[in-house]
Amino acid sequence: MSGNPYQYQYPGVGRVSPTTLRYISTAIDIFETIRLNKESVVAEIGVGYGGQAAILERMYGIRNYSAFDLPSVIQLSNVYLNSVNSKLKFTSSGLSSDKNTTWDVVISNYAFSELHRDLQLSYIEHVIAKSKSGYMIMNSGRSNITGRSEGKLSLNEIRNYIPNLQVKEEVPLTGPDNYIIYWN
Repeated sequence: MSGNPYQYQYPGVGRVSPTTLRYISTAIDIFETIRLNKESVVAEIGVGYGGQAAILERMYGIRNYSAFDLPSVIQLSNVYLNSVNSKLKFTSSGLSSDKNTTWDVVISNYAFSELHRDLQLSYIEHVIAKSKSGYMIMNSGRSNITGRSEGKLSLNEIRNYIPNLQVKEEVPLTGPDNYIIYWN
């Protein structure tokens, strides 16, 4: 039930999906950028099918993980996580459901940058402001080559809400507006 993604043979690696390789690359970059460890309490904005969560669990032993996405997407991610024998299990809860929850790190692979500015502001208030550090791959806010920045927070506006925000280039660059923001 884990789908049937295209897989390719990579020398020294074996047969694997390029998406899985991208999640591995992102996990390594998160670890190297913000020093993630198995005790880290992680929140992911836009969990999708759960691929990044599964890789972070497998590579770094992450066990305490909150996922934010649409209820149907949370259901899909649980099906996927179960199919890969993950111990992670997500529940659908609203952004303001637990006002006392905090996280060590918040991550997002493009999802935060694709939200409308009102929802971005809500995530800043309810998740990002309650996280000690963060790592988000972005595709809006800095430039607008693709038109994705319309109706979204600019990078300068985001800087006003996130102390110690740093910017680095996405490597490899997968889109002309893409970049990474992180903070500790």
